[in-house]
Amino acid sequence: MILYFYPEAMTPGCTTESCDFRDSLNPLAAAGYAVIGVSRDLPAKNKRFAENDHLTFPLLSDPDRAVHEAYAVWGEKSMYGKTVTGVLRSTFVIDEEGRIELALYNVKATGHVAALRKKLGLAAQPVGQIAVSPRRRVAFTIVGVNSRMNATMATTTSGQPSSGCASGPTSTPMPTAIWMICHTMAAARIQA
Repeated sequence: MILYFYPEAMTPGCTTESCDFRDSLNPLAAAGYAVIGVSRDLPAKNKRFAENDHLTFPLLSDPDRAVHEAYAVWGEKSMYGKTVTGVLRSTFVIDEEGRIELALYNVKATGHVAALRKKLGLAAQPVGQIAVSPRRRVAFTIVGVNSRMNATMATTTSGQPSSGCASGPTSTPMPTAIWMICHTMAAARIQA
């Protein structure tokens, strides 16, 4: 099981991380991993988060921080140059018997899931992979030559960029040429 702690639902960094987990569910499941997210958010907010971003794995609510403290993911961190107390974005890989195989503390939202997959020995997603969701949104994963080019883009059937995972201020900008290639692929896939 992969258990990850995120600071707050529907914020740019947490959306990026959660959508990266969502987009990696198939290879993770094929390797025997289930994904579970945990935050201090109330269940209603986690439900809206899951619905808004099509997250198909459980998001657990821990408003009293009991689970956060048990995993030592509540503490001091640096935020915008200041020391604050809050959730340390962290991920744990737990085996079938409940033992922690891998503990990653204070990870970055962007690129974290790709780094985790590499640590687990799982291959990266192919360049230009297309997945069609039940709502007929088309998601593209473009993997460039380095980790800074890793970007996810979602389009609606109209071909316009959606308000999906790549729209937050922390997302990696996608060059226009790549967007045009994706748009063309989306149009071909939708019409098929």
